[in-house]
Parts: sequence; structure tokens; C-alpha cells
Amino acid sequence: MNMKTKPIAILLVLFSTLLTSGGQILFKFASGKLTSFSLATFFNFHLIFGFFLYAFGAVFLVIALKYGELSILYPIYSDLSQEYISS
Repeated sequence: MNMKTKPIAILLVLFSTLLTSGGQILFKFASGKLTSFSLATFFNFHLIFGFFLYAFGAVFLVIALKYGELSILYPIYSDLSQEYISS
């Protein structure tokens, strides 16, 4: 398979990393507010919004993979995700 990675794929990966990293940060905020496991846990704003961001990030990553090679896009994804979370 001789597929070239299109620039739109790289832009989608960049956007995906922003969304998933934002979701991970919101998961961290949500975990700090949890005191016990109850029904109220599922109505935590940070947790719910974090899931939405993470899900949309996954959708954008799948779309990006349609237009590019995994061997090119995934290193960008993993490196940028690490940079966003650690800084």
C-alpha cells in the first residue's frame, strides 16, 4: 500500500491531541473531587466533559488515519499528547 500522508491528516491529529489531552486533564480534576463511589460520581461535570473531549479526539484520530499512514501520524500523536500533559 503506497499511501501518502495528507496535510489535513496532520492537522486532524494535532486537533485530536488537544482534545484527548484536555479530556485527560479533566479526568484528573474529576478524580480530585471524588470522595466516594456513588451515583453523584456519574454527574461530575469534569468527568462528563472529559469523556466527551476524549471521544471527539478519538473520532478525529480515526478520520486522520483515513488520510494518512499510522507510522507517520501516531508518533506525532503520542509525542504531542505527552508534551501537553507534562507541561
